[in-house]
Amino acid sequence: MPEAPDDPATPRKAHFGFKANPMDKLFISHGGLSSLCFDRNAFFDDAFDVDGFLSSHTQRGIPLDVLKDDLCTYRKIVQSALVQLVDREYADFVHLSSSLVGVDKGIEKLRLPVEGHLAHVEKCLSVLNGYIQTLDAKISRRAEIDTQKQQLRCLISAMECMETLVGVDRILQETTATRARLPLLYRISDLLVRIRTDEPTISQTTWYAGVKSQLSFMDATFMKILGGELLLAVQSGEARTVQSYCIVYQHLDRTANAHQVVADGAIKPALSAVIRDSQFKKASLEDLLSDVYAVVEERFYSLAYAKHVDFVLQSLWVSLVGLLTSEIQAYLAPDQADLFRRNYAAVKAFMNKFTSLFAAVQKNFAREFWRHPATSSFLDRWSFPVYYQVRFMEIAAPLEEAMGLPLRKSTESGSDGKFQLEISMITWNAILRCWSPDVCLPELVHRFWKLSLLLISRYTSWLDKLKIDGSSLVTLPEVLSDIAIFQKLILQLPSGYVRPVLESDGKDVAGILPVLSESLDESVKGLRNLEDCFVGRLAEQVAVELSGIIKAVQDAPRLYRRTNRDAPSAAAPYVDAAFEILTRKLGRDAGLSPDHLKNAYRVALHDVLTQFAALALDLLESVRRMEDSLKKLRKTRLVADAGLSDDDKIRLQLSHDVLRVQHWVTELGFSVDDFGAFASAKDRVLSEKPE
Repeated sequence: MPEAPDDPATPRKAHFGFKANPMDKLFISHGGLSSLCFDRNAFFDDAFDVDGFLSSHTQRGIPLDVLKDDLCTYRKIVQSALVQLVDREYADFVHLSSSLVGVDKGIEKLRLPVEGHLAHVEKCLSVLNGYIQTLDAKISRRAEIDTQKQQLRCLISAMECMETLVGVDRILQETTATRARLPLLYRISDLLVRIRTDEPTISQTTWYAGVKSQLSFMDATFMKILGGELLLAVQSGEARTVQSYCIVYQHLDRTANAHQVVADGAIKPALSAVIRDSQFKKASLEDLLSDVYAVVEERFYSLAYAKHVDFVLQSLWVSLVGLLTSEIQAYLAPDQADLFRRNYAAVKAFMNKFTSLFAAVQKNFAREFWRHPATSSFLDRWSFPVYYQVRFMEIAAPLEEAMGLPLRKSTESGSDGKFQLEISMITWNAILRCWSPDVCLPELVHRFWKLSLLLISRYTSWLDKLKIDGSSLVTLPEVLSDIAIFQKLILQLPSGYVRPVLESDGKDVAGILPVLSESLDESVKGLRNLEDCFVGRLAEQVAVELSGIIKAVQDAPRLYRRTNRDAPSAAAPYVDAAFEILTRKLGRDAGLSPDHLKNAYRVALHDVLTQFAALALDLLESVRRMEDSLKKLRKTRLVADAGLSDDDKIRLQLSHDVLRVQHWVTELGFSVDDFGAFASAKDRVLSEKPE
């Protein structure tokens, strides 16, 4: 039998894992419901099974006698709850039963009138449906009659137009004067439009089937005559007459036919003759385009005045692009970079002249020209990626080759200063070549900008790996000078070199230049970091050079021990000599900026003063040991002059040296406290200074 819950107040049902049922409140007054070992909701399940109920509870370890007792208790609780429910709701039961007396009779009285009304409504609906069907049939018939009337009107109109068209066409055939034919063409175009408007309505009639072939023939004849008249007007340069024929084409909604007629009949023959003649003479592309422009200006400029049909773009420019694309393939070879550049420059100049010629007549012509599909198609014929790859090899390969050669000094000068290293001059010339008018194309500005950044990065990487020692042909100050000049020059790239290229193509540089300057900051940052590194290396070199001079601090015992020299009154010469070399090599010779000079002094002073402090402390310790040894041997010899011993003279000399070093440190803009090792050594030296 399962253990009871630890807390006697815990419901037995909760112990067996049951959840409370909202209906338990009906049985709250009977108590014991929450302590049952089963969930009473199981009895309300439609699939309740006695065997399953008993099996599920016995598997959970509930004995049958406990289950039996709980079931009996639940039965008693249910019976008691039902009795209480009936007692509590008895008055309602009695009132309900009395209220229902006579309801059946009332319903029976209402049933017959309602059924009568229902039958009447159904009869009315049947009559209305009949009326609706009759009206629908009449409406359909009326619509059919209206359609037939409309078809008849259209047929009569088409027949009248056809009859008139035949007569006007006969007159047109007999008329030869252009001025007299123009009104007839207007009239014919109007008749054709009216017939074409009625065509969907009369297309199934017998009459239309009989005249369809005749109408098609007359339409073709009319378009042929109209095209011939348009060509004559174009070739004679009569702008007003051309405009009149354009109105006819627009009325017919056949402006595309007008484009094709002018292109095939007037433009292509003239331009093809010019191109063939130039190729026969083996003229350059620039000369060929010059001849083409002369023909366009002389013979087809009047096309710009046609307001209803765009002959300039849809006929002249489309034809010109087609001819140039098919005839000048030899001029598009990108592997010959210089020739490719000249040819493309000639084409761009021609296109600019072309837009300027017609922009004076047609508003917004330049914008429409550069957006036209023929323009995009023509420019796509030029293999800019291949041209860029050729230029890339021309620019980058010599630089890469130079970086593999031994380090050499430069013999050339930059635009804003003289480079000391040949590699610096080569790198800057490579960057300048990227933006040379003979190399850079406006369409490739983004690629040449990336190449410029790549060249700067390659130069920075090369400098980072540069090793300079005593056997090198160049010095660190020369390298630092080149880095400073190089930084100054590359900062001028966006405004001084890229801007003219962009402006030559008519681009708005206001939003582009800030982006270029921002992308350049990372390259400049790398050079500045490298500059700081070289400044540190220069300072370390100077510090190493001074280390041999600073060792002279240990010469004091040799000067004053057993020499009977006078007591020192000033610092030893090596102190001034060392700091003069320091200020000369880092200040005057290196040509560093104030910030870099300050940093170089700090690095060099740290190394020099640390070494000096160590040597001074070693000297004091050596003097102390020597003094202790002499005292033990009782051989201490006093000096009559000032009563100073040799060891006191050494300490006095060292104190003068330390104070002189402190003076130099202050002169260079630092405090002794900035160098901890020297500050500690100074305090000890001065504390042991003899009075």
